[in-house]
Amino acid sequence: MRVGLVLCAALSLGSALPAHAETVLAVGAVYEPARPGGGAESKPLLLRLANGLWQSVPVPTQVSLHLTGVVFSDTATVWAIGEGVASSTLLRSRDGGTTWDDVTKLLPDSLRSDAKLVAIGFTDAATGWLVGQTLFGFGPHVATTTNSGADWASVDVGHVALVGRYALGSRNRTPELLSADGDGSRTEVLGTTSGAAESVGSDGRFAGMAFATVGEQGWIAGATSTTADGARDRPAIYSARQGEPWTLQVVTFAGPAVLQTISLRDATAGLAGGWVFGEQPRPLCLYTSSGGSLWQAGAVPDGLDGMVVSSVLRGRGESGWMTANAENSPDAVLLETSDGGVTWKPSSIPVHEGFRLWALASSPG
Repeated sequence: MRVGLVLCAALSLGSALPAHAETVLAVGAVYEPARPGGGAESKPLLLRLANGLWQSVPVPTQVSLHLTGVVFSDTATVWAIGEGVASSTLLRSRDGGTTWDDVTKLLPDSLRSDAKLVAIGFTDAATGWLVGQTLFGFGPHVATTTNSGADWASVDVGHVALVGRYALGSRNRTPELLSADGDGSRTEVLGTTSGAAESVGSDGRFAGMAFATVGEQGWIAGATSTTADGARDRPAIYSARQGEPWTLQVVTFAGPAVLQTISLRDATAGLAGGWVFGEQPRPLCLYTSSGGSLWQAGAVPDGLDGMVVSSVLRGRGESGWMTANAENSPDAVLLETSDGGVTWKPSSIPVHEGFRLWALASSPG
């Protein structure tokens, strides 16, 4: 199965965002013009939405390459993960994303060098989890903190594999890890402390790409396929309460497509996004107002290319954003909705070309 890009995830493991969230952050990279030796150098990009305007935020100068995930652990503390040259990056903000410090030195050795961070999440302000894998793709390497990130200790989850995707979630405040093979042959949810595994999908044809949780309920978005090359991929979302089997939900969009992100504001409203296959991938934006039992396609402006890789819904469920990256060029678009995902339009940001956005997060204000 073709499952598209392997991306990093940063998710809140606790409850969905309460009403009146005040801050939204987006992270990614800005690409400089091609160098004489070929290729393009990238610098980290961090955007902050304040008073209705997106603003670029300075990132510590020692950080290189790009940021791939961001999450709030409380209303003021934010964490961002990224990839450097053969090493991981961990940043922390204590003022809602206005200023940042590089705290990579707090990572255990297994997550610091010759590795990359792929997921981060917090069950509360003190308890958090990090997931990484080696540069060759082996993992997961997991670390946890119980003192608000003052230090991180390695955890053995009893599961090692060459996989294409990891994502964090939490049902009933019990941290869980989505593990999906890159070829779609196995998608499982692992207990981060028990190592117990729950299979998702049937016949090895479901590739899980993103994990979202609210209370006892969880949702996994990805694609199902009947062919090895992914030519008949269909967007798919599974859901389950803790301790119950994962069941397929209704997605009204039936064309060849893959879902890459899913986010639930609460037990009723949520977003899922990905891309529709074609000569140029087109953004696919889904929304639910029925607790995830029914997902419908929102209206995206004609002429947009790109693959949706992250999403967030805030406030009372009307305001939301999705990031879409073009496949063959370092250009991105930030989409916004004011009606819960029914319609979408490009959002104005202070970066106009040569950039990608990999993750979004909203404060629990």
